[in-house]
Amino acid sequence: LISNVLTLFAFIIGMLTGCVGLVMNEIEKSWFEDYGGAASAFGFAFLIGIVISMITLSVVDSSVNTVLVCFAEAPAEFEQNYPELSSEMRDAWREVYPAECGF
Repeated sequence: LISNVLTLFAFIIGMLTGCVGLVMNEIEKSWFEDYGGAASAFGFAFLIGIVISMITLSVVDSSVNTVLVCFAEAPAEFEQNYPELSSEMRDAWREVYPAECGF
């Protein structure tokens, strides 16, 4: 779920930076006139925005995956090192999956 949300967020960032490219094209038309004008300005800025945001948001995605692996693979160690976070995650899992949650 988090990967889908972060990908959507990166797409939105790409769209916003594409709009910045359009504004840049309106300010100085000579920058993009050899490359097709507004479409190339939007496309170039969109690609830059989406690539940089995907690289940045991949750190958040990896962090979430790390916490979930710690919770699933080593719950005792997770409880020992991060008792508050472990308690919150256990409560959330019990709320969402009451029959399947065995702890």
